[in-house]
Amino acid sequence: MNSDELEKIYTFDQALLENVDGLARAIDNVAESIATDALLASIQQLVGLCEDANDTYDQRKSVILEI
Repeated sequence: MNSDELEKIYTFDQALLENVDGLARAIDNVAESIATDALLASIQQLVGLCEDANDTYDQRKSVILEI
């Protein structure tokens, strides 16, 4: 594996970590929204972020196999 290939995997994994940060914020937002009118929107946002994170993770195999 050369440095360009390693950089590609590193960049992809960094994006995964950013998804985790976004999920943590969304979970906090759901907790803060309990018993408010914003709860449904907070849950919908969290579900969307979970789907995005899953889609991104599913692409990791393709990134690795391309190397």
